[in-house]
Amino acid sequence: MKVAADKTVRQLGKIDFLIFGAAGNFLSSFDNLSANAFKTVIDVDLLGSYNATKACADQLKMNKGRIIYVSATLHYIGTPLQTHATSAKAGVDALSSQMCIEFGHAKRTQVIAPGATAGREGLSRLSNKEGLETGHRNISLQRYGLVSEIADATIFLLSPAANYITGAVIPVDGGSYHINGNMHSVQYPNNVLRPGPSKM
Repeated sequence: MKVAADKTVRQLGKIDFLIFGAAGNFLSSFDNLSANAFKTVIDVDLLGSYNATKACADQLKMNKGRIIYVSATLHYIGTPLQTHATSAKAGVDALSSQMCIEFGHAKRTQVIAPGATAGREGLSRLSNKEGLETGHRNISLQRYGLVSEIADATIFLLSPAANYITGAVIPVDGGSYHINGNMHSVQYPNNVLRPGPSKM
């Protein structure tokens, strides 16, 4: 990361903003989730966000820059088969909060939390055919988001219109997390819990 940051400064003169959106995800129950698989997602999402921030921190402070982390809404509510991703994205949100208070006026940090976005690998990988066809019904706006709408949120947060916004998490999900719109194809409890009543 530091090599990439230094190269950017050499070629462009400075770094004004950092947008970090790396992610890794798959479906897995907790019982089947290995420590290595869990760590891999933490490394990509959370440690990757930390490393990118560390590499660009001096430039961003010097230029009163902005950081946008791309997170998710999975961890706002329980999301079946997503222990790894929810843990990682919750960590990304917490990292942004820490950067907000530790860097203060020197730079601003934000989180964009996209929901299901049409045409993206995540939606097709985490949903079956039926889920793709009906999942939009679990979204308040009754459709999947567009990549351009995620970009619009990014442009807003980098613009002067967002000068007094820092430490915020902005869901760009059509309101889906309010009605448990995540993971349309994973039916709860049928696909998650073993049948039978709980034991006291």
